[in-house]
Amino acid sequence: MRRMRSINVMKYCILICFTALSFSHPLPGQTHISVENQEKMLDSLLTYEIQILEKKEQVLIQLGDMSGAEIISNSISEIKDDLSARKIDHSQLSSELTLSLQTNQHALDEERTKRRQTAQASIFTFLILGLGIIFFRNQRATADQKRRIAEHDRSVFKTELECKECELANMSTYVIQKNELLDSLKKDVDYFSNLLTSKEERAVLKPLRSKLKEASNGKNDWQEFEKQFMTAYPGYLETLSHNFPDLTPADMKICTYLKMNQNTKEIANLAGLSIRSVESRRYRLRKKLNLSPNTNLVTFLHSLNISGNGTNGTS
Repeated sequence: MRRMRSINVMKYCILICFTALSFSHPLPGQTHISVENQEKMLDSLLTYEIQILEKKEQVLIQLGDMSGAEIISNSISEIKDDLSARKIDHSQLSSELTLSLQTNQHALDEERTKRRQTAQASIFTFLILGLGIIFFRNQRATADQKRRIAEHDRSVFKTELECKECELANMSTYVIQKNELLDSLKKDVDYFSNLLTSKEERAVLKPLRSKLKEASNGKNDWQEFEKQFMTAYPGYLETLSHNFPDLTPADMKICTYLKMNQNTKEIANLAGLSIRSVESRRYRLRKKLNLSPNTNLVTFLHSLNISGNGTNGTS
């Protein structure tokens, strides 16, 4: 009987030593123990403690120490209650950790979503901004191109107008020179005709004098001049006739010569008239145009608006 008790005591001592050694030395290769593992080890330790106390209780019962066995039994009950409480706390802590993890994961997902949306919004904003910049650059380039085309068209129109005005001026000069030559020839024919004594000799020069007079009347010259003038100043004669319906063709002819800045002598040569006749026609023209004494006739004709409304020129 005593031998059995000694064996049980030895078993109890060996169990205590083995348990102490298992918790005082970590497993091979284990250098760090997490909090969760520590909790599990503590639970295991309490379980082992219960087992040891149960063995101790059995030894005390075998030794007949009932009071000591009762104390051990109460300790076992307290440890079991503590172990149960720890399991409950561990379960609650695990639930709280799980909930916290889920909450943090949800917050992390929301943050990722916000960042993704922000990135998408930024990309969209930069895209719209880039398209806007490209659009405005294209608009500006188009406007610049239209402006250059308009400037080129105005330059071409101005050049063409200058060419037409130059052609018209050259034509005027040609007609003036031609009429001056014809007038000189007429004077020479009249001079030689007066030198002749017989009517028969004078009659020989009569056809030549008629041809010179016909050539200097300026009818054909005016037709060509009017055609060239209408090319250089389209709509001018129509506007002048519309605004001043009392003007005669002869008045219109004087207006075109004045528009070309021809003086009285040049107009007389172009129209085949005397200087006094030209001055008389200019006077009548001022009255038909209702010009005041302070208004310059040439300036008025230059300031005439071809769009359809005449404007008064001032000297």
